[in-house]
Amino acid sequence: MPPGPPSLRDHLAPLLAVAAILVLDRLTKLWALASLRVADPATGAVGSRTIVLIPGCLDFTYAENTGAAFSLFNGHPGALALVAFVIAAAIFWWYWRTPREHRGMRIALGLVLGGAIGNLIDRVIRGSVVDFIHAFWRGHHWPTFNVADSAICVGIALLILWSYREQKTK
Repeated sequence: MPPGPPSLRDHLAPLLAVAAILVLDRLTKLWALASLRVADPATGAVGSRTIVLIPGCLDFTYAENTGAAFSLFNGHPGALALVAFVIAAAIFWWYWRTPREHRGMRIALGLVLGGAIGNLIDRVIRGSVVDFIHAFWRGHHWPTFNVADSAICVGIALLILWSYREQKTK
């Protein structure tokens, strides 16, 4: 790539990553709310319907996460929304400061940013994040998660791999 300021083409893949994650995250959370969330009309209590995908390994089960990652800091939705906003802004700043030649890193940051914004939207609208992907093996259960969480994890893993590769080439 020739040196110079980034063009729209330089931003296309990362912006598509952000947009794809946001759309997929919103659609799947709306589906989970409509298909997996069960509310008792008499008491207002919320429960969950489960759809088994891979018996003994993976299912869809509705959950509301009022805390941060893995339900840490439950009960502080306003503070968590503010923290999520600050983190999303920091990721955006990091993305903007990343040289255009580092396309893989910019795409990874796009995945993290899309996931962070997806969960931030839930925190602002609902006061909690909709989770529905439940993975487990025998008696070991992974915390229930969503598409945004997956994008954040994949993006971070790619950033780590990219950083490791950069260190090896130096």
